[in-house]
Amino acid sequence: MILRGWIALGIAVICLGAAAPFAWRAQPVKRLRADRLASQARAAASAHENDSARRLFRDALRLRPEDLTARRDLAALELSLGHWELALLELQAIADLHPENADAFVSLAELQLKNGWLEAPESALDTALELSPDRPDAHRMRAGIRLSLGRYAAAHEDAKAASDPALLATTTAILQGAQPP
Repeated sequence: MILRGWIALGIAVICLGAAAPFAWRAQPVKRLRADRLASQARAAASAHENDSARRLFRDALRLRPEDLTARRDLAALELSLGHWELALLELQAIADLHPENADAFVSLAELQLKNGWLEAPESALDTALELSPDRPDAHRMRAGIRLSLGRYAAAHEDAKAASDPALLATTTAILQGAQPP
């Protein structure tokens, strides 16, 4: 009788031991591990332990690549360290993983524009405005790009949509052939 109990206990331990690796890889466990790593990364970043924070963010994103907050925080950290190319890759990943998020496309366009790009941010802003047409910040940014590219009529339409009087006066003056104010 006692022997049967020990045998049953042994079988249960073996089954649990065999199932443990699968449980460790289960989605709820992955989510918890990723959240814990992202939290540790934020703490490391606030303590200015940048290398540790970057490593922890990347570990968290390996477990949950779709984690918008962790990816945004990593992009902000990379940007603060002067690694704009790595920040750009993270923002592009956000836009790819969350194509319904207009903020992702606006952030991507801002960084591209800061680095002298014109056509790529215009395309990103086109997407952002398709998703959320009532974004004056995106219209204002796209109007500036279109002015730089010589697309004055389109810039004027964006200036109207942005309700920006200074930008509207500039585009109106250009379209009328006068010197902009």
